[in-house]
Amino acid sequence: MKQLSIRIRALIFSMLTFVILGALLLWVVLLLSAQVRDQRTLDSYYRYLNFNNNLENFIISHSNILYGFSAYINTFDNLDDNEIYDYLENLLENNSEYIRNVGILKDTTIVWNYPRENNSAAIGVDLALVESQAPQILLVKEQNRKVFQGPVNLVQGGIGYIIRIPIRKNGLYWGQASIVIDGDQFIRFMDEISRQANIQVLVQDNGQNQAVMYGDTAILEKKTATISMSNDFGIWEISYIPIDPNPRNLYSSIILVILMGSSIIVLITLVLYRYILKNLHLANQNISLSQTATTDRLTGIFNRSMLESYILSELERSDKLGYDISLILFDLDHFKNVNDTYGHDAGDRVLINTVSRAKEIIRKSDFFVRWGGEEFLVILPGINLNDATRLAEKLRIAIAGIDHTDVGTVTMSAGIAQRLEFEFWTSWFKRADKALYKAKESGRNRLSISMDMEPIKKESANLQWKNEWFSGNTKIDSQHKTLMEDANNMIEVFKVDPEKFSVLYDKFIQSLEVHFRYEEGILNRVGYPFLEEHQKIHSHIISSIKRTEENMEYYISSPEVLFDYILEEILIGHFLQEDFKFFNYL
Repeated sequence: MKQLSIRIRALIFSMLTFVILGALLLWVVLLLSAQVRDQRTLDSYYRYLNFNNNLENFIISHSNILYGFSAYINTFDNLDDNEIYDYLENLLENNSEYIRNVGILKDTTIVWNYPRENNSAAIGVDLALVESQAPQILLVKEQNRKVFQGPVNLVQGGIGYIIRIPIRKNGLYWGQASIVIDGDQFIRFMDEISRQANIQVLVQDNGQNQAVMYGDTAILEKKTATISMSNDFGIWEISYIPIDPNPRNLYSSIILVILMGSSIIVLITLVLYRYILKNLHLANQNISLSQTATTDRLTGIFNRSMLESYILSELERSDKLGYDISLILFDLDHFKNVNDTYGHDAGDRVLINTVSRAKEIIRKSDFFVRWGGEEFLVILPGINLNDATRLAEKLRIAIAGIDHTDVGTVTMSAGIAQRLEFEFWTSWFKRADKALYKAKESGRNRLSISMDMEPIKKESANLQWKNEWFSGNTKIDSQHKTLMEDANNMIEVFKVDPEKFSVLYDKFIQSLEVHFRYEEGILNRVGYPFLEEHQKIHSHIISSIKRTEENMEYYISSPEVLFDYILEEILIGHFLQEDFKFFNYL
């Protein structure tokens, strides 16, 4: 179940990343699509401008011919046919590629048509009576407008596009001038400028009810752009779409981004899933290891390892704030008989029941530790010896009153000790342990109080390095050996010249700090899971040993106490107990 929970959490984290990266990829794709779309729109518009410029130039150039001819007609009252044909011949000398004929209408009837060949049949025809041309003829006459019409069925046969302009004399309508552009030639011209612009075009005349002048209306079914083109002949609607040899090439970069981005996202998601899954496993293992390292697995209270971390900071606070602090050390009487008679399972139930009842008696602020098999320890901050004794008696009565199934009752014996000013942990604990031994020797199921007014002293002995103390790191082992030699040297120097002791003591503290920093760096590199806890212990030791300098006069008078602290708590107690935990990692 726990394994499944870890996988689900890893999956949620990785899928969340997948969604975020997917949204980012989508945003990039939309941005690229918009840029491509905008680029295509802009490119398409530039293509249209190219087409439009060519078309306008074509119309203007042919309109200018009519304007010149119209001015000529308007200048002379008496017009000779030969002169007119000569004028038109000169006028069209270099502009006849697309022109089929040029005509002059007096009122609405054709009176001149150039060239004469193939067009003489149209002379004399009143175009106001020709159904296909009458509306435009009358539009020019009645509204004095210029007209472009086409495609138109011509009187003389064939298809053409006609440009018509009014001719006025003395401010009054006289007639019309017109140019007929060959239909096939005009279509070829339009095809050519469309091809050059690389667009497909539809041209419609708004003035002729959207009459199609060029192109296929089928393009309107596609996504076309439409622009209204205003000119001298009215408003034309020009619809166009770009022509691409291979439209897919326009989006090839986007498709490539999608494929690559999707592959990268999937890869990142899979790698992240495995990474998160691995780290969640490690985190759970570290939590489990941390709990195992600090908590007694059977009873759930703190274990001896946790006490070593706690006691240093607690003693430091006690020294700074000056409050009382006491210790109850108790164990269960004849517990070996319980295991031998009823089995270890029954013995475990007795321990669990004892801890459960004891937790009901002590305060939440008290530090409850399983010290050994059936031995327990309670640190009581802010409690003096008398109050600690009363609490221990409550514990004794409560524990003796437990009815353990199949086992019956099990009593306890306890030793109580109040910490003396600046007393080291080892000395304080030994006084409580001595009191506990006395309680047992006196018959068990009772309390014994340590009444010692001074810390327990012992004759200090030099430490000798042992092969089982090798950690696996040469420099750490070298530093451990050096610190032990320095400690032994301090003891020997004190016996001969106590005044030099302080100098050596300061040097010892500096060496200890250097060692701690180096050791923490090594543990960090090897990934020691309890590095933070180990660093806190280092910090407490340095704080504690520096505080001894503030009370050096007291310790000079009782050097055995200080030496015992250095040798047993710092060197043996820490190096050979706490440090031993990381040996396997080296």
